[in-house]
Amino acid sequence: MMRKLPQFISRLFAILMRMLLDIEDEASWHTAESEDEDAGETGNYSVGQECLDRLAISLGGNTIVPVASEQLPAYLAAPEWQKHHATLIALAQIAEGCGKEVTIKELAELVKEVVGFEGRLVWDISASAMFRGKMSTKEVDEQMINVQNKNSSYFVE
Repeated sequence: MMRKLPQFISRLFAILMRMLLDIEDEASWHTAESEDEDAGETGNYSVGQECLDRLAISLGGNTIVPVASEQLPAYLAAPEWQKHHATLIALAQIAEGCGKEVTIKELAELVKEVVGFEGRLVWDISASAMFRGKMSTKEVDEQMINVQNKNSSYFVE
């Protein structure tokens, strides 16, 4: 239903991004002895983060990535740290929510586009596995075997 309404997804994404801006800089966070992961977060921030995750899951990468590509560069261009933080959180939620639908290469291209990176992307399989998040060890083993078979001439026994 959401896909049929013009501009609905774009407007919803913009609202959720504004909710992620509702975070405060806790002066004591830098010197805190106990770890409080949620320090500085407000109800709006938490709801915005959860809704972005659910939006990414329900719409999928093919729908959410173009919307993010359109809106996130403006957040990174802004001088406020809250907007930079919101961009990173949005990218993380999209990566987590889209799961296997969006490849690591597509996510890297999105990050490259958002930050305006002009250089060449270099791939590291261990970083890819960490970036991807929760994966079964069977999946990791299968992917490693595929990479090794595909690039066997680059591996030394």
